[in-house]
Amino acid sequence: TLNSILPTFPALVLSIGHGHGLLEAHLLNDEGNPLEILGVDIAHKTPQYLPEQNYRILPLSTSLAEEAGEAEAWIFIYPRILSLVRQYLDHFDCGAHGEHGAGRRKGKVRAIIFIGPRTDIEEFEDGWGADGGWKKEVIEENGLKEYEGLVVWRSVK
Repeated sequence: TLNSILPTFPALVLSIGHGHGLLEAHLLNDEGNPLEILGVDIAHKTPQYLPEQNYRILPLSTSLAEEAGEAEAWIFIYPRILSLVRQYLDHFDCGAHGEHGAGRRKGKVRAIIFIGPRTDIEEFEDGWGADGGWKKEVIEENGLKEYEGLVVWRSVK
């Protein structure tokens, strides 16, 4: 399911909060949908399953990965800071309003993906103020546990 949502190679997919990298490694090994995926997480979480060239360690949970500006999709897996997506959107000037802020890089993101507890979806969405510039799709047939959700917001600009 997730593979059909993600952009294919050579587009970059950034997985924010990859943990051990099991999901990302599974996505990398899917021969039917080749991906360029990079996982980023904080220093105490070295991935067990993701090859070294496919992850980067960040110093703090509030640090932003500069590669996000080049990524066409951002995956947030069980985010601890639900407003982190707002920080990414602001830093890379990816707001739906199309106003390019001074000192910001124009980002390429076209899809924001949330994987986590269903109870966090609304707070996650509120944390970045998803508006008319994004179309929300809740993926019901997702292979996750009943209490987990998979939601995709696609840019409509």
